Amino acid sequence: KNEKPPFQIAYIEDYDPYKEQILITYYTGDDKDIESIRIDNEIIYADYEKIVKYDFLDRVFCYQKRLWVHIPKNAKDRLDFTIDKEQVRITFNGKKYQSLFIQDIRKEFQKRLPKSNIWLLMDRDYEADDNAEHLYRHIMQNHPEQEIVFALRKESSDWKRLEKEGFNLVEFGSYEFERIAKKASKVISSHSDDYLMKYITPRQQF
Repeated sequence: KNEKPPFQIAYIEDYDPYKEQILITYYTGDDKDIESIRIDNEIIYADYEKIVKYDFLDRVFCYQKRLWVHIPKNAKDRLDFTIDKEQVRITFNGKKYQSLFIQDIRKEFQKRLPKSNIWLLMDRDYEADDNAEHLYRHIMQNHPEQEIVFALRKESSDWKRLEKEGFNLVEFGSYEFERIAKKASKVISSHSDDYLMKYITPRQQF
């Protein structure tokens, strides 16, 4: 107990695609260890922390620390992890790293997401009445078995018109929109603007 190993290994064990959080775990003999998490060289604090104690013969054998950490949407570079100012090796997907590219974490976990057959359609975020609206109407009328959602800002002048027509609407930029955008098998838009592209994952057809 309380003896420091020659080096530490942390594990990235899970990912919440809707909250953009990763689960980092490591084992230690000292539950008072101080971790430092850096993303793009900025210090990030864990959103949630849990310490699990493991006993052996009525004595504490070791602790497991479990840290849920939010990845900022604009993060592009690396994740670094230190314990008591010592660099920690990070194990992810069966490989060890001194530091890890955020992009690689996102890509790997996105591949593991269960694929949904929902299609997300939109024209512009503030305006409909373009190709995506017309395609949605065609699918709704001719292929009712296909699950479809149309994204639009609620303050758009088209919102009430489409709602009255029976469109399955989701407010662009909302939590529900992000959830659907991440799990949709197809994202179909008449405009590939930046404000939409940041939500699209590599596995989705566009």
